[in-house]
Amino acid sequence: MMDKIDVIKKENKHYIKLLKRWKCFNSGIKYSGRIISGTLVISSPIIGLFTAEIGLPIILASAGILDELTTELINKIINSRIHKYKDKIADINSLLDKLNIFINRAAHDKIITEDELVEFETILKGKEKIEPIPKNSDQVDLRQLQDSVKLLSKQIGELKK
Repeated sequence: MMDKIDVIKKENKHYIKLLKRWKCFNSGIKYSGRIISGTLVISSPIIGLFTAEIGLPIILASAGILDELTTELINKIINSRIHKYKDKIADINSLLDKLNIFINRAAHDKIITEDELVEFETILKGKEKIEPIPKNSDQVDLRQLQDSVKLLSKQIGELKK
């Protein structure tokens, strides 16, 4: 029985690590997107003052707006992943709380009845409803997001030209 509790605790630590990684990735994307779009939008009128071309400032401003929109889209995708991990962590923590209450009650009584064993098994069966996420799923999603960010940066680079 204690082995199952240890496995549940390891899963909880795993989800906490994944949540931390996604939060860091989300803040990095958010800040970098705002910096890039801010510099493009601010630099477009300045360049417009010093050049006779009208098209270049418009292209820079539209690239900044496009960058901001894509950043927000990526942030929504990442936020959905973050909420998914938060829900998993909350489910596992509630399960661990139930198990701790059960173990403390059994330790206090110093007697374990069949009803308590059945209750313990039902709690552990409730754990099976929590679907485990494959360990490599976060790496695949991060790679997909990195590829999409590279593609968007190439498109923005082409717009600047």
